[in-house]
This record gives sequence, structure tokens and C-alpha cells, in this order.
Amino acid sequence: MIYEVTDKSQAQVEEDFKVILDGLKLLELDYLGGSGSRGYGKVVFEDLKANTVFGNYDVSRLNELLTTEV
Repeated sequence: MIYEVTDKSQAQVEEDFKVILDGLKLLELDYLGGSGSRGYGKVVFEDLKANTVFGNYDVSRLNELLTTEV
């Protein structure tokens, strides 16, 4: 997933990440595609990590959120 930080405050970025994490948790509680009642389509998100691709944004706080929230 790519998340672009432009003119957002640190608080806004953290809030966005919390919403994204909530969505990922909901996906884990559900299933993708058909035959979910038979156990197919289950997903689990593990070892989530934020990286800076361009620029020099400090992702240390975001990685803390990813390890404590999931």
C-alpha cells in the first residue's frame, strides 16, 4: 500500500494509519471471495512495517502504531 504524506500533520497521519489498521482488522474478521463459510478466503496481516520511499519522513512512530495496534 502506498500512503502519500504531503501537507498533513503528524497527528493526521497517525489518525489515518489507525483507520487503515481498523480496516485491516475488519478484513481479518471476514473473508475474501466465495466459500468463506467453508474457511476459504481468510486473510491475516502480519509483520506490518512502514517505509519511506521518497523524502525523509520519520516512520518510527507509525511503526510503533503498527506493532501495538495489530
